[in-house]
Amino acid sequence: MLYIMMQSDETMCDSAMRAIKHFDVPVYGLPGTLHETLAAKYNIPFIPEAFVDVNYSNDGVLLGVPGSRKMSTDEIHDVAKQLGKEGVLPSVDRKLIDVGVSGKPFTLCLHSDFPTCRENMAAARKAVDAVNQELYAQ
Repeated sequence: MLYIMMQSDETMCDSAMRAIKHFDVPVYGLPGTLHETLAAKYNIPFIPEAFVDVNYSNDGVLLGVPGSRKMSTDEIHDVAKQLGKEGVLPSVDRKLIDVGVSGKPFTLCLHSDFPTCRENMAAARKAVDAVNQELYAQ
């Protein structure tokens, strides 16, 4: 929940980034949010990430588990593949949105506490492998 709150609560995000700075490690975060802005403020290396097992609002705000619709393993595969190829994914209302990872390296984040975690990870991995093969194989 802290992670989600940090995307829009400047005081909270600033406090977290100041703490992270002490450990001299990069931070994974949501591009185009305070995660990225405040990481830059403190000269913390920023690694953009996107979630494929929960939803974003139509405005690109990560909703987290409570605000998301349940996603099937097949949908997670399709979302990860579309994100890798086109840089967009469907919002909670299924509107295609740009979450700020297009054209640059990024990580995928999935929840390890979902009952279908293993299946979700396998589906996302399959999508990543397919995108890498299609876009980057020589």
